[in-house]
Amino acid sequence: MNVLCNVDGIVTADELAATVDAIAAVQLPDGNIPWTPGDHTDPWNLVEAAMALDVGGRHAEAERAYEWLRTRQRPDGAWHAYYVGDAVKDPTLDTNVTCYVANGAWHHYLSTCDRRFLEDYWPVVERAIDYTLDYQTETGEIAWRGDDPVDGALLTGSSSLHASLRCAIAIAEHLGHERPDWELSLGSLAIAVAHRPDVFLDKGRWAMDWYYPILGGVLRGHSAHARIAGGWDTFVVEGRGARCVSDRPWVTAAETTRRASCSRGCSSCGPTAVATGPAPTSTAAPSNATASCTRSSSPRGTRPPSSSPRTHWPGARRRRDCSAARASPSASRPPSCWRRAPRSRPRWPATGATNDRQVRRSTRRLPVVETGVNMPEATARFHTSKGAWPPSRGSSNTSWNTSTPPAATCGDQAS
Repeated sequence: MNVLCNVDGIVTADELAATVDAIAAVQLPDGNIPWTPGDHTDPWNLVEAAMALDVGGRHAEAERAYEWLRTRQRPDGAWHAYYVGDAVKDPTLDTNVTCYVANGAWHHYLSTCDRRFLEDYWPVVERAIDYTLDYQTETGEIAWRGDDPVDGALLTGSSSLHASLRCAIAIAEHLGHERPDWELSLGSLAIAVAHRPDVFLDKGRWAMDWYYPILGGVLRGHSAHARIAGGWDTFVVEGRGARCVSDRPWVTAAETTRRASCSRGCSSCGPTAVATGPAPTSTAAPSNATASCTRSSSPRGTRPPSSSPRTHWPGARRRRDCSAARASPSASRPPSCWRRAPRSRPRWPATGATNDRQVRRSTRRLPVVETGVNMPEATARFHTSKGAWPPSRGSSNTSWNTSTPPAATCGDQAS
């Protein structure tokens, strides 16, 4: 399904189609998509490029890219930072790079409604998420390097991981897999990003630390408005776009389009308007930097226009959909690929049963936020052979993060 459309004053559908064609032209026969012909490949940008292929209706090419990733996944679930062909160029094990495959897998499913692909790719996603969560600390942040976790955590990386975890949980929920430990880890991560800036390395010069907590879905509504307004004068050059680094004059297409995506997200979450300058002049971006095309399908929650700082709003979209149905009896139902799959097993394992994936981190003690709590303080829970104990209201069934899958199309985002 091709969902390319005109963005008035910025880019046309034909120009986006030309970008998608250029990405397909760079793809190698084995599915690999390097930065440029003969250059290196990194898994994060390959997923971005595959999502762009899906947006342009090139689903077979996207699946080839995901198959290349599957064949390069390490036994522990991670990927290296850079490859040249089949050789490893940079052996760093970046947790954000590893988890981003969940965004791509969920995006591909929403683009195609191909349940076969989702079921087949589930083990790849599960191994990647389990690997990354082994490096989450008790204060919620996730180390950016699995091969050197003492190097610290990055606010931008953890914000992106928040979006990846939401996608992974949506996949698990749709396939009927219970992963309450992922849900608890997601809540802990959101608290760290929203309330604990001191646990991250200081990268405040970079624009990504400014907008990624919004782009990753942690800050919404008025909290997002406040963050955009607080960094506007530091990073935005009126009439041109957004700087990459606050003390350098570089105005980049990537930062500008991502910042614009955050502003669109803010506008849909509350009545307060963020001061915005003139629309930036369209600037050509490299083929592997197509985030502006694909991020419209990244996870986002729907929040009521309220000043409450709550990070998650259980059932908000469901209530909105029900209201719309009452107002218009002829309104169409959500796409069939959003409906929850029937559960194929009991909620908890039978007494005495062993589930290695549920107990692999049974000794960890993670801060967990009950639904409705909006302070950074949290209560401690244990991971046991039966999941989180005592179970929170979000555990086991449909969590407060995945009661509704992320939006699937540009039209849904704009509605």
